Amino acid sequence: MRIEGSGGESILWRYPIEPAYPINEEDCEQQDIADIDTGPVSKAEIRRAIKSLKNGKAPGEAELLKADLEFTTDTVKELIDTIWSLEKVPLKWKRGLIIKIPKKGNLRKCKNWRGVTLLPVVSKKLGRIVIDRIRMGIDHRLRKE
Repeated sequence: MRIEGSGGESILWRYPIEPAYPINEEDCEQQDIADIDTGPVSKAEIRRAIKSLKNGKAPGEAELLKADLEFTTDTVKELIDTIWSLEKVPLKWKRGLIIKIPKKGNLRKCKNWRGVTLLPVVSKKLGRIVIDRIRMGIDHRLRKE
């Protein structure tokens, strides 16, 4: 396929781009996943995630989840264990509510508004747990090298 460059010259584009060296995809997948914990989420991880919630950010939710940490941890663990075993996230967790918040200046101009997406707090905490697990697996691997 030929495309036009920024200076008007014609550039030959090859698709797909081939790797510089041969890759055995099965070996890569096994090695990459081997260092990342894919087991069920522990109570300690959930407790740590709930404790990390900042008060006053989501109206009432953080304070409510922190009120009885043991009960909340057990309840959230049941929910996350179900999600983990089914490998399906609730539909409500996939959608966010976008709220417009005014900035300073003329509110008739779009640039003086910003959008904020409201998401369920528990879904964000599960995301944080997964990200932390990936980060630990990658850090462990990078330290070896």
